[in-house]
Amino acid sequence: MIRITENGVIITVNVTPRSRAHEIKIEGDKIYVKVTSPPIGGKANKEVIELLADFLGVKKKQLEIIEGEKSRVKKILVRTSDQEELLKRLRS
Repeated sequence: MIRITENGVIITVNVTPRSRAHEIKIEGDKIYVKVTSPPIGGKANKEVIELLADFLGVKKKQLEIIEGEKSRVKKILVRTSDQEELLKRLRS
């Protein structure tokens, strides 16, 4: 799910930790992120932020997990002034 707010864009991400490789897959409005780190001590969350920042072309500090810190389903706020560019990247 993708939602535009006054603070940026909120994306819902389904995370699979302990994968063999990093992967970001988008199917419609669903975003799937596979990371190699285990969900221990925030390692998987950190890796999710790094992968998404690179994929979306934003800095890591622009991303914040706002819901689901300890869940596989996370809501992430992407603070950006160029929401159209971000939406283009998510839909390509």
